[in-house]
Amino acid sequence: MALVKSSLMSQVSGKIGGTVYATGRYGQYARNWVKPVNPNTNKQQQVRSIMGAANQAWSLLTDLVKADWVTYANAVPWLNRIGDAIYLTGKTIFVRTYIARINAGLAMVDAAPTTLLMPQAPVGVASAEGAAATLTWSFTDDQAWNVDEGGLAFYGSGVKAPSVNFIADGGYRGAVEGVTATPLTSPQTVSYPDLTNQSGNRVRVSVRALLPDGRVSAPVSTVVEIG
Repeated sequence: MALVKSSLMSQVSGKIGGTVYATGRYGQYARNWVKPVNPNTNKQQQVRSIMGAANQAWSLLTDLVKADWVTYANAVPWLNRIGDAIYLTGKTIFVRTYIARINAGLAMVDAAPTTLLMPQAPVGVASAEGAAATLTWSFTDDQAWNVDEGGLAFYGSGVKAPSVNFIADGGYRGAVEGVTATPLTSPQTVSYPDLTNQSGNRVRVSVRALLPDGRVSAPVSTVVEIG
């Protein structure tokens, strides 16, 4: 579904008929829609499995706990693709949280957050290395995610040539977990096999903070040149 800001059609994002609208480095653009293929890869199967488990976990919550997630969702706005504040359902917030935490190797927090605020996005600098095929995140170690049962989740696009103006967000790439006794020290690195021998090209990297109380931050997203 397309999202449109007007007057008239000053901002459009999504699909209308056979045309896809998006915003790239040099502003808005449109392209013909091409039906994506569904190769049913192992990675796609894993994503569907986690999504199914998240929905099942929601169905097992008590009505009271579900109501608490609705309260949290109603208090915390998100930004859609064209920058407008929207409010997600309690189930949507729960499922997003479940997927982010399970992917990162953290236990799901069934109880809804009692702090009715979006957590601060992670602060740091991403860099990508082609020879080592790794993504590195440099940060200060006093951030709220850097504790036991907290962590960072990393998402990355496929590799694109420098001439490509628009790079969409990518899938889950890895995570780092906080520890009980001593905060993680900067930098931290996750494997990113797509970067192998890709120096000079670019990827879009997004990072989310995962807090122990179940809150998940909005992503910090940036395009990184592969070193």
